[in-house]
Formats: sequence, structure tokens, C-alpha cells
Amino acid sequence: MKISPYKGSEIKTAEVCTRVDPGKSGVFKARIEGEGNKEQDVYYVSPYGSNTEGAFIAIPEEGTQILCCKPRGGTSW
Repeated sequence: MKISPYKGSEIKTAEVCTRVDPGKSGVFKARIEGEGNKEQDVYYVSPYGSNTEGAFIAIPEEGTQILCCKPRGGTSW
């Protein structure tokens, strides 16, 4: 389901398939609605706040429904 465009970006729902990220590059696999049944790489972003440093990592569990964004002109989710 396409949620809404934001300045030409696509935002769609997806289901997390694989959380394994052996290269620790911030990528997991998901099936993105309307993009076929194949698993695609999704680059994970996490909230980050800093006075000196800080962040948290909360990669979603397999089977979790998420929102994915692909910026205008981009090929990555």
C-alpha cells in the first residue's frame, strides 16, 4: 500500500524478512508491498541524539510490519 508521496519520495509498507547483517552495514531484508515477492535490501536508520554522543539501535524483528522510504530519484529503500 502506497502511504503518501513526500516531495517525490515513495513510502510503502513492508515486512522484515531477514535481520542478519554480517557486514554490519545497517542493512536488512524486507518484502516491500507492491514491489513483488522478492526480498530487498533496506538501509536501516535509527534515531540519534547527542550532547556529546548517543544513539540507539532497534532493528525490527522478522515478521514486523514497517514503513520504507525511497527518496526521489533513488534506487535504495
